[in-house]
Amino acid sequence: MPHMRVYLNHCVNQANAGKVLQSLRDTNPELSVQLQCLREDPLARNLDLSSYLLVPMQRLTRYPLLIRQILQYTDPPAPLLDPSSAPRLTLSLPTEHAERESIANALGRAEQILEEVNETMRDRESRMRLGEVSRER
Repeated sequence: MPHMRVYLNHCVNQANAGKVLQSLRDTNPELSVQLQCLREDPLARNLDLSSYLLVPMQRLTRYPLLIRQILQYTDPPAPLLDPSSAPRLTLSLPTEHAERESIANALGRAEQILEEVNETMRDRESRMRLGEVSRER
């Protein structure tokens, strides 16, 4: 999945991109002024460029929550128990089971992708910290 690799790279490099952006702001007043003007544009909804850098990672963390909610509401309805009536046979159509299985698979994949991104980010942060420590010595 090439698009997954791009998404993974963005998420992993997002923290570094934020640092680079801050460094550029600190050293380039013109850029800082331009970014502030862009932020004040109504289309930007008063969000800074660094906020937009966070959006893909925030979205990625929300997908499992959203899919879990969809899965919850996709359950076939439980049979109503009415003690005054005879037991009823409830049928669920094969398409309902296929739909539920599809959603469960999507949830598993979303959680797997999120874990992969988190693990890659932890590895990246550890290597960066190790590099900083070795440079300080």
